[in-house]
Amino acid sequence: MTFRSNLIRGSIPDGIGYLISLEVLGFEANQLTGSVPNSIGKLQNLGDLFLNENKLSGSIPSSLGNITSLMQIDFDQNNLQGSIPPSLGNCRNLVLLALSQNNLSGPIPKEVISISSLSTYLVLSENQLTGSLPSEVGKLANLGYLDISKNRLSGEIPASLGSCMSLEHLYLDGIMETSSKASFLSL
Repeated sequence: MTFRSNLIRGSIPDGIGYLISLEVLGFEANQLTGSVPNSIGKLQNLGDLFLNENKLSGSIPSSLGNITSLMQIDFDQNNLQGSIPPSLGNCRNLVLLALSQNNLSGPIPKEVISISSLSTYLVLSENQLTGSLPSEVGKLANLGYLDISKNRLSGEIPASLGSCMSLEHLYLDGIMETSSKASFLSL
């Protein structure tokens, strides 16, 4: 079920969790508001979840970690807050995870940065993420595109990044500046 590039507004109804046969859910490029309902974690057959380019707020539900069939999650360009739930690490079939251009904060969970199935891309840029890049990044041996730019990350680049032999695009630049002080990952 996809409703891409319409003028759909309002919130995602909690009853979405009853559509247990859904394999694809796409509401990208609409005007959805409110939060992503916890009931979405009941969609055990879901492979692709596209909610990017909306006005969604609230946190990413940890119940997404219950959907082990997920292959693609795209929540880019919303107003999501809170931390990235470590439970996403249960999604061991993910090939794409895109959470850029939100207001996510806290550290990058080691459970998420070590999903070895990620191969297309992992994009966490333009958030408020803090801490260092976890050494578990070395488990992304098949990943082609990694973008963690424009956050508030600090610390050293882990040596394990050298294990990411398939990387073609790596973005670690800058932060989203909210003050005159800037911190960068050191080389």
